[in-house]
Amino acid sequence: MLAAPVLANGTTESDWTGLGLALVYYENKQFQEAAKAFEREAELGTAAAQRNLGLMLAKGEGVEQNLSQAYLWFRAAAEQGDQQAVALADIALSKVPTDEADKLVARSGEFATQHAPLAARKALYPVIEDDAKPTYQSRPKTVSTVAPIFPAGSAHSRNFGFSLVVFETTADGLARDYRSIRTTHEDFYEASTRVLPKWRFGFEPNRAVQQMFRYTSASLTEDRVIESVMRDWEQQAESGSQQAAAILGVLLHTLTPKPTAADYARGTRLMADAAVHGVPLAMDSLATALNWGIGCTRDFDKARNWRHLAANFGVASARYELATLSKNSSKKRFWLEAASHSGNDNAKVLLAWTFAVDGASSENDIERAIKLLEQAQDTYQDKVAHAEAFAASYAAAANFHEARKWQKRAAKLRRRYDWPTQQSDWVMARYESNMALHLRTSSTPWSWSADDVLGK
Repeated sequence: MLAAPVLANGTTESDWTGLGLALVYYENKQFQEAAKAFEREAELGTAAAQRNLGLMLAKGEGVEQNLSQAYLWFRAAAEQGDQQAVALADIALSKVPTDEADKLVARSGEFATQHAPLAARKALYPVIEDDAKPTYQSRPKTVSTVAPIFPAGSAHSRNFGFSLVVFETTADGLARDYRSIRTTHEDFYEASTRVLPKWRFGFEPNRAVQQMFRYTSASLTEDRVIESVMRDWEQQAESGSQQAAAILGVLLHTLTPKPTAADYARGTRLMADAAVHGVPLAMDSLATALNWGIGCTRDFDKARNWRHLAANFGVASARYELATLSKNSSKKRFWLEAASHSGNDNAKVLLAWTFAVDGASSENDIERAIKLLEQAQDTYQDKVAHAEAFAASYAAAANFHEARKWQKRAAKLRRRYDWPTQQSDWVMARYESNMALHLRTSSTPWSWSADDVLGK
């Protein structure tokens, strides 16, 4: 008899992958969702997912029973050394008619080759556009900006640094939920996020924006420094380092002062080659290039698959992006947990907020929310979101004294940044009336409206 899929236990790194998500669905008897999740991972070359997809096909769980297709997936997993799949393939083959079995055996070698990890990654190679006009990410209109200041005491930087920051714009035209994509040192990231609260944008809510901040001391020209940095990575890439090639690709997209179509195309090609060779940074960066059509044909499906691969390799930012892209609440929660497990502060704050505003959260959930916020306190840069999440968490724990304290701290920051306070004042009034903040769990501490309020 064919066994049930092997399920993950505990909280190991492998639990926080696409395979782990599929196993969670299976444990919860959400068989259709489990089959879809196993299929995605199987197509990406994950042997355990191939074996478990084969089991579901063999048993007809969440999918129509298909022993022939089950056999092919078992063979694909077996070719990667999965010993359970070897035995399961023999069982599945014995249950199909002899004439069909011979055809399946003949076809299984090619099928397994196509679904090996390297072949799966090669199939996701982007269509490079060498001569296309550079495609920039659509940005909301910038109304006003404040330039950052070169961090004091940054001798380690050799008088140069940069920080590539992503943030969300809100309906109020504010920059919120800052996260670092790449930075030469945390000093430069902190210097960048110190001025972002003073930036203002056109009123286009819920837009992800990338912004490069470059820092050069007065003793050096920016062009000379950039040329030196690029030359260093170029030499390492030429020596055969795929990691260096991936970084060079990112720098061609982000650090080049006036990148051309050829710069974008070369950067994407370097990322793609490194991603195929299994470099996680390249996978995540290539997903961004594919998502926005930078140096290649825009392809959302390939972008999501590369993001999944990066997440499977433990890239915290990829896990967080999957969470923010998920419409399904259980999938969003899973990837937030995964990103938090990887140390992503943005995920910790958003997960804590989700616990805090969900009226169904348990006492343990609220305690965990407070612990997550404590972990992110020194390093998460959107201090208003952090303070308001803390306030909501304490209110959910019926500790309204602490809730008011943290909400006052958030209000003080809002006034310092000249941000709107009407919504914040309304929340404070609830806390002063000993009422917790109950919102839709799809809300965020930096973007919610009256429509999200439950039990008004």
